[in-house]
Order: sequence, then C-alpha cells, then structure tokens
Amino acid sequence: MNKTDLRMVPIGAAAWAGAAAGILGLHLSVVLVISAVSGALFLKCRKNIFIAFALILLTSFVLSGVRTNAKEEDPLAEAARNGSVIHAIVKISTDPEIATAKRNSESCRSLGTVERILEKGNPAAGSRVFLIASGEQQTSLCSQTVGSIIKVTAKARPAQRTQRQSAFLSVLK
Repeated sequence: MNKTDLRMVPIGAAAWAGAAAGILGLHLSVVLVISAVSGALFLKCRKNIFIAFALILLTSFVLSGVRTNAKEEDPLAEAARNGSVIHAIVKISTDPEIATAKRNSESCRSLGTVERILEKGNPAAGSRVFLIASGEQQTSLCSQTVGSIIKVTAKARPAQRTQRQSAFLSVLK
C-alpha cells in the first residue's frame, strides 16, 4: 500500500494562512504566535518543515499586507472614505452587466481602472474601481465595451479591505 506524502500540506497551509492574515489586517504578533504554535506541532515531524512553514507564513503575511496597505493609501481610497464626488477618466475592464438590487431596482455594473482624476493634485492613475450606474447613466454604462474609456462624475464609496478595488464609484453623470 502506498503511503501518501503530506510534507507540502503545512507549507501550502502556511501560504494561505499568511495571505489571509495580511488581507484581514491581523497584527504581526498574532501571526508570530500562530507560526510558533503551528510550527511546534510540525517540529515533531521535522525541523526543516517548521523552518519552511514559519518562513512561508511570514513572507505571505508581509506581501499580502503590503499590497492591502498600498491599496488603502491610494488617493482614490482616501476620497472614498470622505465620500467625495470625483471627476475621472476610467477605462472599462469587464463587460458591463445589469444587476437587480434588493428593492427591485436595476443598475449597471462594471470594473474599471482609473486613467486620470481630473481634480488637480490627485494622482490616482491605475486605481481599480467598481462602477455602478442607475437611471439615465445605466444605459450609458451598459453600452460600453471592454477597453472603452469614459469620463465620469461619481460619488466615491470605500471598498472593503478584502476587495481588490480601491473604491466603488456611483456614477452621477
């Protein structure tokens, strides 16, 4: 009977756990405790697995934390936290689609990348956004195709920490 080799399971678990901890914003001390406790369990198996586990866990934590913090420091994310209305040039990244909200109202939604914020001194180029349009703006957004570049005036709302977008943009015109 073949014996299953499970040596890479703790390494994979460490990578996923570290990335999740970084995205969720856990404190480094929590990750170190998790690393030490989990590593102690694997230490009984092999010392090399413990070292690899701890390094992978910490590396994936740091990398995902850096990525998440960079998104939160994005000027567009700051504008979203303030509920600002922005004027921007946005490149459509996904096919717009109709979605029905809880109150049976329809809206058009699409992902996009900010090419330029039209306010002076606000370099948010490259920010990923989630566009939402209803009413008259719904038809306009839904008629766009991937790669289209549009000018929008929108109210910026914050995205959740776990989302890749910097902000939600409710299109006003």
